Amino acid sequence: MSVPEQIGAVTSSALSSTSASSSSAASSAIPASCAAPRWVRRTASIGAAWASTLALFALWALCTRSAPDTRALPSPGEVAAAFVALRDEGVLWPSVRVSVLRVLAGLAVGVALAVPAGFRPDGMPFGITLISNANAERALLAFGARWQRAVPLPLGKTTSHLPPPERDPVVVEDRVPVAVVGAHMSGLPLNGQLLALGGRLEKAARTAPVYRFYALPGGPPHRPGLVRVAEGGGEIELEVWSLPAEKIGALLRQIPAPLGLGSVSLADGTSVPGFLCEAHATTAAKDITSLGGWRAYVKTLG
Repeated sequence: MSVPEQIGAVTSSALSSTSASSSSAASSAIPASCAAPRWVRRTASIGAAWASTLALFALWALCTRSAPDTRALPSPGEVAAAFVALRDEGVLWPSVRVSVLRVLAGLAVGVALAVPAGFRPDGMPFGITLISNANAERALLAFGARWQRAVPLPLGKTTSHLPPPERDPVVVEDRVPVAVVGAHMSGLPLNGQLLALGGRLEKAARTAPVYRFYALPGGPPHRPGLVRVAEGGGEIELEVWSLPAEKIGALLRQIPAPLGLGSVSLADGTSVPGFLCEAHATTAAKDITSLGGWRAYVKTLG
C-alpha cells in the first residue's frame, strides 16, 4: 500500500472515532513537529470551509518532506492523530472530512505550491501547501501571489519587497469558440452537452450568406445540417459558445456523422469553429434555408 493510501486508510478510521478516550489519546500522540499553530485553530471564526481547508494544508505542509519548513516525516498514525485533534477542537467540520480524505489519496498527482503563512510558537517558519489539478500551474501561481500579498510577512530575513502587482502571474483561460446552429442552442435538447463541458454563451450571430441549411432526417433529437455553397447561400441564425480548450475532444466524441466541426464564416467577416454537415447527407434532407434558422423551423413543427 502506498503512503497516501496508508494515510487515507488510517485517517478514515481516526475521523470516524468520536469517543473522548480516543480524542485524549490522539492529542497526546501528536508529535511536536506536527502540532498545528494556535492561529490555525483560531481560523474557525472565518468560516467552516476556509478554516477546514487551511487546517488541512497547514498540517500537510508541516508533515511532508516537500515543504520547506519540515524537520521530520511523521508516520500515518501520527498524521491521523493530528487530524483527530483538529477535529475535536472544531477546526475540521464533518462536511469536509470526505474532502480531506480525497486530497490525501490524490497527493500523487496534480501540482502543489508552498507559500509562507507565519511562524510557529517555537519561532520556526510555517507555511501552507496549495494543491491543485495537473496542468493548473498558472492558476495556482496566481492564487499564491494573491495569498502572499494578503499575508504581511517579510521576504525571509531580507528587507526586500514584493514586486509590483502587475508582475504577478495572471490566469488566462484558454477557451475555444464553437458556433452552434441547431439542437445545441440555448434551451434546445442538446444544449446540456455544452453546459456539462463548461460551455458559456458568448453571443448570438448569423453566418455569412454562403450557406444552405437543411433539416436532416432522423431523430429525436432532430438535427440540422449547415453546408457551405459556392452560390445561392443565405444567412443562418446561430449562437457562438465557448468551451475550455481541453474539452473540445469530449465534444467531438459526442457529434455523430454526418456532422462535424469546421470553420464557419460569420456575417461580420470573422470565422469561428462550428457545426457543419457533409454535403452528401443533404440528398434526402429538407432545405430550410429560407427560414433563416433552426428555431424558426422548430416552430413549424408545432
